[in-house]
Amino acid sequence: MDMASADSDTTFRYGLGWDAVDTYPFNQYGIKALSKGGDTIMYHTNLTVLPEYNLAAAVSSSGTASHSQLVAQEIILAVLQEEGLIPRDTELVMPTQNLNRAKVPESLLSYAGIYDAGFFGWWNVAFTEDSMMLTPIGVRNERPQGYIYNTDGEFVSTNGDYIGIMSENANGISSITFAENRYIMAVTYHDIAGLSQSALVIPFAEKLQPNPVPAAAVEAWKARNNRDYLLVSEKHTSIKYFSALARTMTDDRVPGYVKSGIFRADEKGVSLTGAKIINEFTALGFQNIPTMTGRDINNIYITTQNNVDYLEVNDIRYINAEAAKKFSEIGSRVTVGAETVWIDIGDDSTGRRATIVTPPNGSWFVYDNKMNCIATSLEKKPRSTVILPENGRMAFAGETGAEFVLR
Repeated sequence: MDMASADSDTTFRYGLGWDAVDTYPFNQYGIKALSKGGDTIMYHTNLTVLPEYNLAAAVSSSGTASHSQLVAQEIILAVLQEEGLIPRDTELVMPTQNLNRAKVPESLLSYAGIYDAGFFGWWNVAFTEDSMMLTPIGVRNERPQGYIYNTDGEFVSTNGDYIGIMSENANGISSITFAENRYIMAVTYHDIAGLSQSALVIPFAEKLQPNPVPAAAVEAWKARNNRDYLLVSEKHTSIKYFSALARTMTDDRVPGYVKSGIFRADEKGVSLTGAKIINEFTALGFQNIPTMTGRDINNIYITTQNNVDYLEVNDIRYINAEAAKKFSEIGSRVTVGAETVWIDIGDDSTGRRATIVTPPNGSWFVYDNKMNCIATSLEKKPRSTVILPENGRMAFAGETGAEFVLR
């Protein structure tokens, strides 16, 4: 379902397998452009095609930021300018916002409440006489974003706030409306440093409905807040071991719901996806947000095996970190069974120089006290000796029977 109007500027408008079939900024020049992107954690691609001009650009990149589409966009714009098909030295200019204030109509006041924006988190919407405050919930910096209501019937940012869902290195503007009695609709324009300008029109979040569940279920999930769960189900070469700490999180302001996601030990988490609590051990994905913010829906389960609890998010499994062994207790060999073996580095092992003989069917990882991976046998020039960090952890992953020798 596409909730953007036919003439709106956006880099996301699904059609026949494409992410966009009338892509900004090419629509500014009357040019139809098709775009399709794809991402893993560290690798990103984009294919942008101008069928009427027999012109295309394909870009692959690596790293944490995904800007392949903007790079493809810049390449094609440069070619169009070079061939005289669009004016040279033209700059994309953000629209001028209407900052004439108006009173928020009573018909919009019912939109106040808590919203789920998929992997962009929970948000609280509150209104004053002529403005709206949009505040993230359960993140390190719960700074409210302020938007005034204008005479065009939109909420617009006045101090640089915008829903910048594509990059932290962007400057932009947002206007917000509401749709179908349930969605926050966001229109954003943003400049990415060193690249170009992008635009989006998307349903950003969906209003949460009351989910009354027994108090015992709420308390069970609340008791798991800040409990570390460590990845055990992935292949030993998986990039997921570089972000191997997961947690669940509840918040008293969002009763009946829980989030799961990847964490560093000193943060509240990233890419947290919400689920509706069903009972003490089950929470199910529920989002029905068109386009990308509702794309990834997670079911969350807590299971128990040999008196140890596990967190399962879809098909990925994590073990309660309390089940990890002490380094001083493992002896000179670590043998992998059905799942990854985790080791806590205690005070009696901190600073020790450990030499690890790695089998061909296994990999090891060393983490500091914030769960940053600081050494691994998967490095391009793998080391065999590592200094064990204070309050760190080690993971030994591999096929069943893979044996590591420690000296």
